[in-house]
Amino acid sequence: MIGCSWHIAIAYLSTTAICIVAYYSVKRISSENEEMSDMLTWRDPNLELPDPDKYDWVLIKVQYSDGFIGIPQIGEFRSDGYWHSESYDDIVKFGESFEIMCGCKVIGWRPIE
Repeated sequence: MIGCSWHIAIAYLSTTAICIVAYYSVKRISSENEEMSDMLTWRDPNLELPDPDKYDWVLIKVQYSDGFIGIPQIGEFRSDGYWHSESYDDIVKFGESFEIMCGCKVIGWRPIE
């Protein structure tokens, strides 16, 4: 009888250990998926701007005055209060808006993966 109890105890502990490992593995994968989902979500620049300590350049989506939504491009919201596009950085000076120059508006941003 005593030998049988040990087998049951070992089986129980093994099963418990497997369940604990599986639980934390699923929890880690879920956390990684949430982070990935967060990276893939376009954020409204009217509601949230990139944290300059966390993000330098981000992917931006612009809409032109005729309603056309442009190809996403690399951009940055700078301390001068304007969005700057990597594509236009050599043309637009600090303190000027590439949105005005190009006739577009940044309608979304997200971290670069």
